[in-house]
Amino acid sequence: MNQRIPKEWETEFFAGQRTEQVPFALNDYVKVMSGPLAGCYGSVISIMPGRPELSFLVEMNEGNDEVLAASVLQLESTDN
Repeated sequence: MNQRIPKEWETEFFAGQRTEQVPFALNDYVKVMSGPLAGCYGSVISIMPGRPELSFLVEMNEGNDEVLAASVLQLESTDN
């Protein structure tokens, strides 16, 4: 079964509106706080469905893209 992001969440994400459900917005600069990439930085480029929680596609400073759970990310700066 395919998971889908609610259209409202996608709209908020791309409009730069952070909410309790969508804590990051397009181009937010984030730091990875835990896991194998802890201490690395990147820019949020997409919102992704995830289990058990929402995830984001992050373009890491090193050039690779990673799908990371919202719980491991910390907002560092915004583009909005």
